[in-house]
Amino acid sequence: MKLNMNLYISYYQVVKLFSPNTFFAIFWGICLFMLNGHSLKAQVQWANEVLSVSSEASLELSRHQYRAEQVLGKPNILPQTGLLHPCSWVPEKTDHQAKIMVGYENPMKIQQVAIAQSFFGGAISKVWLMDKKNQFYLVYDAPPKLPRNPGGMLWLLFKEQTKFKVQAIKIQMDGSDGYGLTCIDAIGISKTTERIQPRINLAKTPSEDTTKAHLQTVFIENMGNAINSEYEEILPVISPDGKRLYFDRKNHPNNILDRNQQRNDDIWFADLQENGKFSEAIRMPKPLNNTSHNYVCSVSPDGNTLLLGNKYIGETCVAGISISHQIEKDGKESWSFPEEILIDNYYNLNKFGEFCLAHNQKVLLLAIERHDSKGDRDLYVTFRKPDNTTDKNKWTKPLNLGDKINSAASEITPFLAADGKTLYFSSNGFSGYGDADMFMTRRLDDSWTNWTEPINLGLEFNTKEWDASYSIDAAGEYAYFVSYSNSKSKSADIFRAKLPRPIKPDPVVLIYGKVLNSKTKKPISAKIFYETLPEGKEIGTATSNPETGDYKIVLPLNKKYGFWANAGGYLSENENINLMDSSGYVELQRDLYLTPIEIGKYIRLNNIFFAQNKAELIPESFPELNRVAKMLQENPKMTIEIAGHTDLGGNPDKMFKLSDKRVKTVKRYLKEKNITSGRIQVKAYGLTQPLFKTKNAKNRRVEFKILSY
Repeated sequence: MKLNMNLYISYYQVVKLFSPNTFFAIFWGICLFMLNGHSLKAQVQWANEVLSVSSEASLELSRHQYRAEQVLGKPNILPQTGLLHPCSWVPEKTDHQAKIMVGYENPMKIQQVAIAQSFFGGAISKVWLMDKKNQFYLVYDAPPKLPRNPGGMLWLLFKEQTKFKVQAIKIQMDGSDGYGLTCIDAIGISKTTERIQPRINLAKTPSEDTTKAHLQTVFIENMGNAINSEYEEILPVISPDGKRLYFDRKNHPNNILDRNQQRNDDIWFADLQENGKFSEAIRMPKPLNNTSHNYVCSVSPDGNTLLLGNKYIGETCVAGISISHQIEKDGKESWSFPEEILIDNYYNLNKFGEFCLAHNQKVLLLAIERHDSKGDRDLYVTFRKPDNTTDKNKWTKPLNLGDKINSAASEITPFLAADGKTLYFSSNGFSGYGDADMFMTRRLDDSWTNWTEPINLGLEFNTKEWDASYSIDAAGEYAYFVSYSNSKSKSADIFRAKLPRPIKPDPVVLIYGKVLNSKTKKPISAKIFYETLPEGKEIGTATSNPETGDYKIVLPLNKKYGFWANAGGYLSENENINLMDSSGYVELQRDLYLTPIEIGKYIRLNNIFFAQNKAELIPESFPELNRVAKMLQENPKMTIEIAGHTDLGGNPDKMFKLSDKRVKTVKRYLKEKNITSGRIQVKAYGLTQPLFKTKNAKNRRVEFKILSY
């Protein structure tokens, strides 16, 4: 792809620098990059400290916007230019000779100065360098009537290498000729004469040279007439399994009328058919659609829970967030009346807001404006409080995701991928191609404030227009998004495209199946829990469909997990899975069984593990045994039998002794949890009661039976 560059060059002979015989020449260029994927080759150091500033534009609620601190670090805006941008320093409009001085972490001898201007390029009137002795040297004094550019530019000053190490630069601006406010985005220095160039941070594939950052060609697919219409379709949300697409359709004649008899935004959806195409879109029924603006923010992996924008009050809505679940009603798909999400100290100073519920339903991302926001809207995170609180929909106070993601501009439409750490969002606070671009970053730890540098998704996904609202399936295969540029009708339409590998989320495993009564094999409405092993840390929940018993959960790789269903009046048979050696996305079926609480019924404890050929419990067993202990503590009259079985093969006497030692180890563990010995009987079966008549790991098991209740 060609580089679109507009270059203006002038040469001036100016003041002596270090000795009577030392002169230098400068030239400056207006660099308007419509596309630049090149790495920053020059050994450039960007300012890291503001030492002094004559003024800053003072705007109401400006916070970090337009402040001198915005010149620190690399360019935030270029190659985009011509903007009075909040991510740049803007002096007061009356400060016609505005000055700023910045320092550098590692003073060095230089040959080049770069000043990134996002607006009113060429307004620099003087430049001084300061050495380590705080001595100033005037190295640029603008000639009269120097041409100005109302757009932006990268101003480059080249010179002979300084004889001293530069530790600071002072700049004076000239805003007296009527162009208005000036904007400085960044101030850099370099040891070399290799031109400093602003760049868009793009992903690289491992096979590419480090100087290249382009992505593979991406095919943009229009979702077709079944979904797109002459009206606007926005805010697409794909279910994690990729089988249902929700979206917001504006002004459609079938939408519900508001109080002013105007058509408002309603929720529509389409299902993936066996032929690989989506069905004709259908409008969601009440109560999810009403007289207000309605839209889906997130859908759970099982498809049984929807996060919705706004707080529902009767037939209308007010600002807030709600959640709705599928309910059983006459054999048809029905949804509960949306219940408000209650967040500690929640407020939004902006009239807009977007929200994303993580697949584990324990983490909620917010794009809102608060008093601690860096700019307009920032991205925040809040966490679901434990279920033993007074309200199951109570969440913690929003936490700002930090400076790596949030800029002095706006960050909006967050989407957390199925891996729980790859975040996609839209921003106009980073170098990009248009009004707002989509970016990707990865969470580095559990603080939720430590992220990788955001990567622009590239020209394949970003245009010169406003780009936002991406949704990605659990497989990381497709990104669904809205575009005006590609729409034939010039209205907002929904598109999808396959994600190139460098910007895909990490692979996950999707577990699906049914929750069934182990006795009748009929489906049960239940809550599903999953935890990491051996820690026993609960990391997510789901619900099974009340009609079919279907459930789905998404598990990131490189962990061991236990998962189980829970419903009143039943005991669960827990499942486990080891994803330590998994490498790619896969879907696995695991039905979950619940056994009615009855005397004489055996329940398998699938998540109890022993060292090979020993009676020693390994740590992955502790969460399961702790749940058995809790059950006995909550039911003080319950007595149980613990039964031990081994696999076929080996000496029968040795297998009997091994199973006997193992069940006694289990009993000993439960006694340590304050369960009295008389409530636990043990019985060893060895290899006499296999589940399978050939060698099978499932024959090795521990079961318990209720003796009294």
